[in-house]
Amino acid sequence: MHAIGPRHRANLAVYRRFVPLLKPSWLPLAVALAASACTPLLFAARIWLLKVLIDTVLRGQRPDLLVALAGGFIAIAVARSMLTYIEDKLSGAGGYPGGPRPAGGRLHAPAGTVPAIFPHPAPR
Repeated sequence: MHAIGPRHRANLAVYRRFVPLLKPSWLPLAVALAASACTPLLFAARIWLLKVLIDTVLRGQRPDLLVALAGGFIAIAVARSMLTYIEDKLSGAGGYPGGPRPAGGRLHAPAGTVPAIFPHPAPR
């Protein structure tokens, strides 16, 4: 066994502080993570359908499969758009409507001013 070094202890301290902040929103985070994990699977399915299209339909001269392949491509496109919507809605990337509001309720600072990203001085 190896000893836990100071760097590892510091990481554990960060995790212990961070995990309680995630508890209130664990379900949306889990759904967003699952949606993100499904995205590469849809890319792989699209590549596989393209392979079937080229090898079986075009080279094998099986035009009867063309309708089924087109349906597969449409299903993948619909699934990708649904996953993107879910990811954006749950992560707040959609901006104002579903996401967190900026401090003060404004998206942008008034013209000619510098927005206060850190309104209070950092503790010393």
